[in-house]
Amino acid sequence: KTLANGIKVFVVTDHSEPAVAVQMVISSAGTTKDPADMPGVAQMTAALLSQGTEKRSAQELAEAIDFVGGVLNASATKDATELSLQVVKKDLDTGLDVLSDEVLHPAFRPDEIDRQRQQLLSSLQVQYSDPEYLASTVFARVLYAGSPYGMPGEGTPTTVQKFTRDYFVKFHDANYAPNETLIAFAGDITPEEAFAKAEKYFGAWSQVNVPASAMNAPAPVTGQHIWLIDKPDAVQTQIRIGRLAIRRADPDYLPLAVTNHIFGGSYNSLLNTEVRINSGLTYGANSSFSAHVGTGSLTVETYTRTEK
Repeated sequence: KTLANGIKVFVVTDHSEPAVAVQMVISSAGTTKDPADMPGVAQMTAALLSQGTEKRSAQELAEAIDFVGGVLNASATKDATELSLQVVKKDLDTGLDVLSDEVLHPAFRPDEIDRQRQQLLSSLQVQYSDPEYLASTVFARVLYAGSPYGMPGEGTPTTVQKFTRDYFVKFHDANYAPNETLIAFAGDITPEEAFAKAEKYFGAWSQVNVPASAMNAPAPVTGQHIWLIDKPDAVQTQIRIGRLAIRRADPDYLPLAVTNHIFGGSYNSLLNTEVRINSGLTYGANSSFSAHVGTGSLTVETYTRTEK
């Protein structure tokens, strides 16, 4: 059912357990909507949702969910901000009240922004010395050159230091839109109950006119290119190989997903069997499709002892 403000509501009823899972996807609030020179805003906005609203502190939000044994998470992916809620049926109203409060009325308090900033900077300091992180991050930047898909969703030390409250308020107001949102209920709930709950907690959310993104398509790569990040202290050498591939909506997505599972998507795949089991050069080698709304990639990754 589609609510008057544009939210699409889906329901899968399963009365086998007295629990309900709720998945909320805001398709206009992915990291590709970050300001061009400020990657990291979408992810930090999602992280700050649970750090205080206009009427609750971060501690009060956490205690409300913990008291009923629920789980509530929020994160921003390339194409959307996603929130998930899991509670027992009798506490669904409590869970939805907290969820709607976080989505509709985040406070973005300066003290919480500073705390999240310091945590992220500490994490990035560690990651920038990690060959695995560097290989994957540089691979994405090179492969998706000229496209927001190539930018690090978590931001960089430089951009994170520049974050101010204004960035998150503007991003939330411009991109958190009911007319770009779907909510799925699954579990011990009927469609009628779910539609009523969605209307109660999100029906007053006003529509937002989100302009279509003028997203640059990645420039196609021709020929073979080798990029090296020299880390003389690295015991293991990380390796990434890949190319641009298909969008998630491509009709060949499912056949190619099965093909990839055989080639490199499982422990018993052809790739892992040859490189790990037969040759003993690594603890693992795998391949994967990253199929996004606008584009995608095929990536093969492994690591091995530097002298190998």
